[in-house]
Amino acid sequence: MIEKPFILLSVIIPIYNVDKYLRKCLTTCLSHNNAIEYILVDDGSTDDSLKIAKDYTKAYKNIVVIHQKNMGLSAARNTGLKSAIGKWIYFIDSDDFVSEKYIDNMYNLLKKVDSKINLINLPVKKFINGKEIEIQNGNNELVKSMNFAESILNDDRQMGVWSYVFKNRYLKKKKSYLKKDFFLKINIICHPLFVIRIMSMRCLAI
Repeated sequence: MIEKPFILLSVIIPIYNVDKYLRKCLTTCLSHNNAIEYILVDDGSTDDSLKIAKDYTKAYKNIVVIHQKNMGLSAARNTGLKSAIGKWIYFIDSDDFVSEKYIDNMYNLLKKVDSKINLINLPVKKFINGKEIEIQNGNNELVKSMNFAESILNDDRQMGVWSYVFKNRYLKKKKSYLKKDFFLKINIICHPLFVIRIMSMRCLAI
């Protein structure tokens, strides 16, 4: 019996009618690292998105493609989450893309993360009219869960799931599945054992 490789990171990509953007998304984030799995969840696309996703499985053995009827973005993310076996979970929207080696750098970072950490808060930048604007910094620090929750309620942090890397076991233990477009139940964020690390921008830089 062949032993399956240890999966450190599961990257979940919900897909719906994004055939114009999907190739760029996948090209920028895919890695042949077998300790990273990619779960592509097609949410009932009516264009060529599902075909494109399946085409990539020919070159990447660490891609899993799941097809379901259209149920919405959060439902597609939940489908991926239920199938994920990685120690850590990261979500990417299929009409987005990341910088070169972003996922590989994230993988190297996760290998060094303290076992008590359950969530990593990533730095976030937007490009508006050709200008790069930082909307969430990445100072390397530990914060208490209550302080973190307060910063979210004060709009000091991004709510998008792509702003965070989640500990898989913790999410599933607390049944923290995504409800509509709110990325976590607030009681999970406020749990006293929920330890959060805000990672430095330098950790994921090219």
